[in-house]
Amino acid sequence: MKVGDLVTLSAYGLKNGSMWNWRRQINEGKNLVGIIVEIRENPRRYEWDSKNAALRYYIEWCGEGPISRDNGSTRKKHGAVQKDYYYFLRNDLRYVK
Repeated sequence: MKVGDLVTLSAYGLKNGSMWNWRRQINEGKNLVGIIVEIRENPRRYEWDSKNAALRYYIEWCGEGPISRDNGSTRKKHGAVQKDYYYFLRNDLRYVK
């Protein structure tokens, strides 16, 4: 995958417990399409992490879409929302057909 590709959530991404609402909407016929706007290396990667955790994909959704792979639960550090928190991993996404 590269910047500019059209993507949607994969079956793996939809199985995540925090995506229950989006899974329901997609099953009811809602289209969920986004574009990859940025790809960054994961700064917190460990040697035991899988290849899936090597890169972070930042998505701009067409219309409504999940904010992050945790569906936007905010994590705060020193009173401010971390900007680098809103990402998806490769297995969470698939190309749009």
